[in-house]
Amino acid sequence: MKERLLLISDLWGFNNCDWIQLYIDKLVSDFDLTLFDCHIQSEIPHSLTSEKEIHQYFTTDGIKICTEKLRNCITKKTSVLAFSIGGTIAWKTALKNIQFNTLYTVSSTRLRLENKRPSGNIRLFYGTEDNYRPSDAWFKQNNISYTLFQGKKHNLYMKSDSCESICSSLINENKLVTI
Repeated sequence: MKERLLLISDLWGFNNCDWIQLYIDKLVSDFDLTLFDCHIQSEIPHSLTSEKEIHQYFTTDGIKICTEKLRNCITKKTSVLAFSIGGTIAWKTALKNIQFNTLYTVSSTRLRLENKRPSGNIRLFYGTEDNYRPSDAWFKQNNISYTLFQGKKHNLYMKSDSCESICSSLINENKLVTI
């Protein structure tokens, strides 16, 4: 039986998003995949179109709305692979006593503002050139395993070489757990 893996989008969602198909193609044979689209689930007003407006909406309302919806839609223990703001949403959901098998986040820079760690397995991925990633001290203080991609910026998850490496990590860890 395949492990459940919930993919959580960045603030742009999965609509008109070519890069998510790379993850689906790599992971579908090893995981039972479900998608959670933060852009849709956040109830963002259609009038907000710029990155600045959308980001501001998420920090004031969208994260909270998505956290509640995600909390209500998880009925079985699952692992999560979340991108950017989706990682913050998954983290905050985990803090509300929703247990994940493993929480994987990619470029979830807002985690640097979190001072409470959810329980369970956590693996984080960041680019070395992402100016807003958590500090090394934050990782150590929270006892969190992380991987840095040399020369990569915030959007590293949209690149096929990063996708390959991230998916390989998930697949290899899943095989170790199921042996």
